[in-house]
Amino acid sequence: MSEMEEKTKSHLANFQKEKEIPWVIIEKNSCEVIGMFRLHKLHMWYKKAEMGAYLHPNYHKKGVMTEVLKTILPFVFNELGLNRIVGDLFAENQGSKKLLEKFGFHQDGILRQTDFDGSKFHNTIVCSLLKKEFNQ
Repeated sequence: MSEMEEKTKSHLANFQKEKEIPWVIIEKNSCEVIGMFRLHKLHMWYKKAEMGAYLHPNYHKKGVMTEVLKTILPFVFNELGLNRIVGDLFAENQGSKKLLEKFGFHQDGILRQTDFDGSKFHNTIVCSLLKKEFNQ
C-alpha cells in the first residue's frame, strides 16, 4: 500500500471516529488536487479543533489558503458550533503567519523546538481564533 493510501485510510478512519474532518483542495480550472486541509484533534464536547494544511508549492502565495479559510471558518463556527480553532506553524513560516493574522487569529505563544523536519528542530507558533472574535 502506498504512503498516500495509508494516510487517506487513516484520515477517513479518524473522520468516522469524529476526530477529524479532511478535505482535498482542488484547483478550480483543472480540477487537479493541489493540497489537503483538515480539522484534527476535533473535540465536539470541548468545541475545539486544530487546523492542518498542505498545499503544493506551485500554489503558494496565490490566495488559495485565503479562499480555503473564507470557506472553512464559517463552517467551523456556524455549522459545527466550535468555539476555538487553533493553527500551529513553524516560526519562520511568514506566509502562514500573515494568513492567520489576516483572519484575526491571536498568537497564544511560541513552543520551543517542538517540531523536527528530519534535519533540524523548529519553534512552533500557536495561534487561535475564538468564535466571538470571528468576523464574517
